[in-house]
Amino acid sequence: MLDLVPLGTRVIIEKRDVPEKVGSIYVPRDSREMEPTEGKVLAVGPDVTWVSVGDEVFFGRYSGFSFDRGGTKYVLCNEEDLLATIKTNAHECAAK
Repeated sequence: MLDLVPLGTRVIIEKRDVPEKVGSIYVPRDSREMEPTEGKVLAVGPDVTWVSVGDEVFFGRYSGFSFDRGGTKYVLCNEEDLLATIKTNAHECAAK
């Protein structure tokens, strides 16, 4: 469990790992070593309005502050640095 609480309009995102293999295609090592630009929102500051805890989001490659805590990679960034939310089905997109 993460023991950090973001302030203002900041959010904490758990970065998604890049898999070694997708189906039967191997992902090149250079691609796996690049910083992932998507993840899951774990915590939001009191002034955040666009996203909620649990949302899957895209963020800029060099956005915010990246850190490692307990072997898990996180990024702390401003809400305005988020590029998009990831919706898993068409009904969620139509409802918004």
